[in-house]
Amino acid sequence: MTQHERARRRTTLKEVAERAGVSVATVSKVIHRHADVGAATRQRVEGALRDLDYTPVGRPEPPRVVTVVVAFDSFGTVYATEVLSGLMEQIVALGVRAVADLSPAPGRPPTAEDWVLRHAAAGVRGAVLVTAAIPGELIDAAERHGVALVAIDPKTEVGTTVTTIGATNWAGATSATNHLVELGHRRIAFAGMDLTTDFAAERFAGYRSSLERAGLALDPEYIGYGGTGFEHGQQIGARFARLPEPPTAVVSVSDGVALGVIESARGFGLDCPDDISVVGFDDVQPARWSTPLLTTVRQPLSEMGALAARTLLELMDGTRPSSPHIHLATSLIVRDSTRALVDATADEARR
Repeated sequence: MTQHERARRRTTLKEVAERAGVSVATVSKVIHRHADVGAATRQRVEGALRDLDYTPVGRPEPPRVVTVVVAFDSFGTVYATEVLSGLMEQIVALGVRAVADLSPAPGRPPTAEDWVLRHAAAGVRGAVLVTAAIPGELIDAAERHGVALVAIDPKTEVGTTVTTIGATNWAGATSATNHLVELGHRRIAFAGMDLTTDFAAERFAGYRSSLERAGLALDPEYIGYGGTGFEHGQQIGARFARLPEPPTAVVSVSDGVALGVIESARGFGLDCPDDISVVGFDDVQPARWSTPLLTTVRQPLSEMGALAARTLLELMDGTRPSSPHIHLATSLIVRDSTRALVDATADEARR
């Protein structure tokens, strides 16, 4: 076709779509640089545009940015900040826009249906839910409105319907308990027991398994029920300190709980680690600033956030991960809050 002929007859989007074997809408997305087109499809369309010497009519629209929502059960925790840093770094690299929100919760408006509908209407196509309870109605609503879901450390069981990102909770708690056993401790407590929260239940199960393998009985007095915050640790630590025989060591469900236990024990005249050894879980920044420096189980929080972002984009592009539940490895970081029992023989005799 000569230049004069091209000037008289402009190639249409329909002709490009037929050449590439895609819809007219897909051709339009490629022209306007939308992010939600697979690489292979994009290459095929761009080849057809070149072959047919397509010239766009008028000024092209600015590229439409794919938007996802990152939702937390609450704002302000150090855990959430470290997860968010990895997630946002990955999202920015992928050219995606993220908005933050609170996840829907029972008794707190909006309903799960309204929450999903509001975000879907604003163009959101995916959501990362961090440490949130995920009811069935939220999963159903997301499926109806075409919103992909990825959950980091969900508080509820989601089966295989939602892709989850977490850490090896059971193994991490086992390594923490084994560390205390190896230091000669026999009165080992657990702080932060909550069977309604999946990751807490997994960590308690690891603690219990380690006790059983060491031949130690599970003492109900040494189980501290509560949440994952500093204030929960203070309450649990105060109860432990008032026992006729306080534990000499504590495995905590989180760093916040561990730091609360240490602070509470100090108020009862118990020094950490001389009188009580304490292990946390997470390895957030305060664990590296505390006095004493906190022995803890490190979760790769930033990496979990980055992986959640990549997994969500793959789901939005129609690619499912090989496993619905992805667990990253934990590692025990030994610092100053744990110490060998001064007289393990005397402690055993007292039992």
